[in-house]
Amino acid sequence: MDGQGLPEDLVSLERELGARPHPRPTDALRERVMGEVRGALACDAARTSRRLSVWEFAAALAAAVMLWMNLSMIAASDTRLDLRASRANGTEASVAALRELVPGLSEQEARREVTRLGRGLPLVPTPNLEPSVTRWIEGRTRTPPAGSEGLR
Repeated sequence: MDGQGLPEDLVSLERELGARPHPRPTDALRERVMGEVRGALACDAARTSRRLSVWEFAAALAAAVMLWMNLSMIAASDTRLDLRASRANGTEASVAALRELVPGLSEQEARREVTRLGRGLPLVPTPNLEPSVTRWIEGRTRTPPAGSEGLR
């Protein structure tokens, strides 16, 4: 150590401690310690260069895919597209805007449609077009309207 920045008494103490006789390790001890250090370094180098087995690779890949799926589901559930949410200016403004777009609509009908829109329902009621067995059976048992015999 150099004594720059130290007081003179500490510099002299350092000099005295460095000049004291101290036992040196034997050559056998030195070789044993150095052999252990070389072995530890070689073991670390071998451990870092080891390739993954097929099963370890598959497990790591599955973990990465699961993490990706989880993060994408979190991002998708946190994304909100409030296309049908009521505006900041409230229901009255929405009713007025709807009546302006459809002049023949009464205020009661406009309020009902704004309420339906706020609940996430479609503006125009539509029939259920899902095929069902009961609807098919009901359609087969009905009598055709008069005058439709020639249409078949």
